Amino acid sequence: MTVNSGPLLKMFDYSLSELSTAERLAIPSPDPPLAEAHLPLAERSSTREYIPVCEPDLDPSVTYDLQKCVDENWISSGGRFVTEFETRFAQIIGTKHCIATSSGTTALQLLLAACGVSGGDEVIIPAFTMVAVASAVVHLGARPVFVDCSPDSENIDLDGILKKITDRTKAIIVVHTYGRPFDVETLQSNVDRNRVAVIEDVAESHGAKLKGRTTGSLGYGGAFSFYANKIITTGEGGAVTTDNDSLASVCRTLRDHAFSLERHFWHRYRGYNFRMTNLQAAVGVSQLMQFDKLREARKRIAARYSEALDGLDGVILPVEDEETEHAFWVYFIRIDSDTLTRDDVRLELANNGIETRTAFIPLHLQPAYREYCDKNENFKHAEHLSATGLYLPSSSKLTSAELDYICQSLQETIRSLLKSPFK
Repeated sequence: MTVNSGPLLKMFDYSLSELSTAERLAIPSPDPPLAEAHLPLAERSSTREYIPVCEPDLDPSVTYDLQKCVDENWISSGGRFVTEFETRFAQIIGTKHCIATSSGTTALQLLLAACGVSGGDEVIIPAFTMVAVASAVVHLGARPVFVDCSPDSENIDLDGILKKITDRTKAIIVVHTYGRPFDVETLQSNVDRNRVAVIEDVAESHGAKLKGRTTGSLGYGGAFSFYANKIITTGEGGAVTTDNDSLASVCRTLRDHAFSLERHFWHRYRGYNFRMTNLQAAVGVSQLMQFDKLREARKRIAARYSEALDGLDGVILPVEDEETEHAFWVYFIRIDSDTLTRDDVRLELANNGIETRTAFIPLHLQPAYREYCDKNENFKHAEHLSATGLYLPSSSKLTSAELDYICQSLQETIRSLLKSPFK
């Protein structure tokens, strides 16, 4: 069968040859290939051939709740586990409402839609973040406005936000990047909250706190992801949190095709199918029951890394301050040295069976979103983070032996590369 090359297929017919030399040079190098572990187990402190950067930490009791879904023959949305998950999660975050969704991306898009974001509007977002933030904006017909990172943080720069606000600004999305809380309170004190909605992307900061308040309760609304690599997971899934009754009501309506209560199959508004299933929620309830344990495990891992890597030449560690409590979704470091590169370190760790992950490629360098950015605009901090950053294995399931092995491998790798005459 022959498929005609229509407009949609042509849209994806993308080639680097179409880019100018300058544009090609601006695209970061791909991740180096991960070599297979070559050290025998007898020579390691770790007990695994390969340590992944992240993996789910599921309690065995989850099978009991999943079996309940099957026994009760309720596996789609609207089951009792969805209600229980929403109630429990709202209590943990400290908000009046939680609206469970099918993913973090749909949670963010639902929240933007409920705030009235549409064609012609502008939404300020970080240049250094996951692409889902930009896609949620663009799919509503709005324009993403990129802002660079703060010079001393992976988070969006506060002064940069304020400079980008215009009459068309409808919302500002702040991401608590890698688990480090952004100062939402200071931002909200500097914007007209009756006109501009401050939205938190809390995908990476489950349980993080700013001045004692949990992320997801600080802005007009929060959007969570429960993807498999998150601190709390439902496999795929997300949620909106808010204290605003009207916003919560609109989110619940739009989440379910905007079905009307006044008449069956009657729709006054254009909604979505962004629902969480009962099966996903059952996994989520089990996760919430061990939330404190999962958070403490992340803190334990971060403390061990900080202790082992502090003072190591060329390695910049994550920063905490007195007013924040870092979630440490992942332990993000930077390799910033004239004599070795992030990719050198990453490849050596891979040879030792340790997976790492490079930092985000900034949105202004993405082919899909270049049209929203002035080519002359500078995002030097985002680009520097992208070129030097990586995160280490951070699963709450990591054992002390595995942590010791990772720390020892990283110490030996850095010292060896710094001494190498070929660097």
